[in-house]
Amino acid sequence: MTVQSPYPSPEQVATYYDTFAPLMQLVWDDNLHFGYWADDQDDSSVERATDRLTDLLIEKVGVAPGQRVIDIGCGVGKPALRLASATGAEVMGVSLNPAEVSQANDRAKAQGLDDRVHFECADAVDLPFPAQSFDAVWALESIVHMDRVSVLKEMARVLKPAGRLVLTDMFHFAPVPAEYLAMMNAALAVQQLTPLLLRDEYPGVMLDAGLEVVELIDISDHTKYTLPRMGQAFGREQEKIKARFGSRADAIIGTLTFPDGQPPPFGYLVMVADRSR
Repeated sequence: MTVQSPYPSPEQVATYYDTFAPLMQLVWDDNLHFGYWADDQDDSSVERATDRLTDLLIEKVGVAPGQRVIDIGCGVGKPALRLASATGAEVMGVSLNPAEVSQANDRAKAQGLDDRVHFECADAVDLPFPAQSFDAVWALESIVHMDRVSVLKEMARVLKPAGRLVLTDMFHFAPVPAEYLAMMNAALAVQQLTPLLLRDEYPGVMLDAGLEVVELIDISDHTKYTLPRMGQAFGREQEKIKARFGSRADAIIGTLTFPDGQPPPFGYLVMVADRSR
């Protein structure tokens, strides 16, 4: 008897991004991630707010010229190139989606950074790199599609001794309001996500992977503006979305849009950890 995995397959995630990436580029930004807004009065553009979140991770990863970083789930390459430009580090980005990788490499070449920034297709839980290959691992909203235990162990494997890991993830508030359970389960299925953890579970999970938490930063109060703004963007661009995607994007949009513009009951963390063994 075959037991079905509770996690999406690499093929499912890659196929999801065939639609999700171009959809976000159409209505959001080439940063395929949440934005960081200071408060209700912050009217920063999506581009500025998403760059601000990237910059927070750049600050935390703390790499220098000549050091090597692997970007797990690199999207179309915008954050990796911003990281390389800001720090002088070399960056290897990996994604399961060939179209993202092709676009990211074109972007690196256009920016004159292809001598130290490169992208390739690879599975994050089975990376094609030797142990202790990188000074830092960076994962911006990509761990949400993976078995966290397996991928964290693989991240630790490719880190040099005392190497730095910086990633973002979403977490459950407890308890989860009953009225949101069906909505959240639909989002997990449509968006090829894995079940979220509670905040208090992270230190133990990281330690089991050979990683010691340095900082666990809850930035939910700053990222909570993302989904309402995303919903507004879907509304403004309905005609373009329909012309380009037909009904292909309907389910994705449905799981990113919430009643009365309210975001779902999950939080958003930035985690900084060092390799502990």
